[in-house]
Amino acid sequence: MKQTMLLCLAITLSTCTLAQKVKKSKKVKTTPTIAVAEVANNDVIKWYSMQQALELNKKAPRKFIIDVYTDWCGWCKVMDKSTFTDTSVAHLINKYYYAVKFNAEGNDAIVMQGKTFTNANYGKRGGTHPLAQSLLSGKMSYPTTVYLDETLGMLSPVAGYLKPEDINPILKYFGTMAYKTQSFEEFKKRY
Repeated sequence: MKQTMLLCLAITLSTCTLAQKVKKSKKVKTTPTIAVAEVANNDVIKWYSMQQALELNKKAPRKFIIDVYTDWCGWCKVMDKSTFTDTSVAHLINKYYYAVKFNAEGNDAIVMQGKTFTNANYGKRGGTHPLAQSLLSGKMSYPTTVYLDETLGMLSPVAGYLKPEDINPILKYFGTMAYKTQSFEEFKKRY
């Protein structure tokens, strides 16, 4: 009886230790506020509003990664908690991109390439922001990760939930400009 209780205690303690190690893995907290200044911690994605990123791009051109989401999208929340908190993802995004979170049903007025995008149907059923419609070419799917080049030219919208191991090759493919010399399939073979 004593041995059984000691065995149970040992299993419980080792399980607690293992759970603590799993919690301390590669996951870090996503910055909930929008940062304008450079952040010393490269383990956390520096998120910007679209207007902030556009202003920064005028001074220091970079590619854009835009997380197009909605408040009701379950997979968007999973991607926030699992993909965008991964340190390898954060490092690649911070190195190559201005990261933007964009609510496809939000009411932000965005001025981009001389055009003002406003959501006249904000708060109404189906009130999708015109910029989201433009970025996703009318194919409204959430989450969608949109990649733009430094001149705001479309590189690719990638629909659906992406795990860190799925998004990292895409981040590197566009970030290193490999897309200019090879197909993604060729790049992924060597990744």
